[in-house]
Amino acid sequence: MGRFYQATEKDLDDVYDLLVKYKREIVDLDLAPIDEDRLYKSISTIQKRNSLLCVRSDDDELIGTLGFVHSKHFWTEDVQINVLWCYVKKEFRSFEVFKKLTDLLKKIAKDKPIMFGYITKLELDNLMLKVGYEEMGKNWRYK
Repeated sequence: MGRFYQATEKDLDDVYDLLVKYKREIVDLDLAPIDEDRLYKSISTIQKRNSLLCVRSDDDELIGTLGFVHSKHFWTEDVQINVLWCYVKKEFRSFEVFKKLTDLLKKIAKDKPIMFGYITKLELDNLMLKVGYEEMGKNWRYK
């Protein structure tokens, strides 16, 4: 299914459009509105750091993206990978697509730990376990 790769500058507009679509899908979570300039600059910065993954369908449509950063906990100099987002269009969501994105991320991360937090009302625990992640806590928001 499609092509999985590290994004180039040519992908930025498509990634931007896809993340705007993602935000519309999660509007019921009552998150902050999109700042268009900040979103585009963030995507561009992440791409320049080789931390932006894409998946395109066989007919070259961008159907998914995963963005991440390299970071350190406050107590160590060891680097880890923190996933910022992972979004795949509804009609293309499958275990295979998520697994291939995760496999590409693992290849890039080499031996660095990968932290994958997410904010959604979808139940993803079984999927995350099946791909090899372990639960390390929860996200909580004060209302």
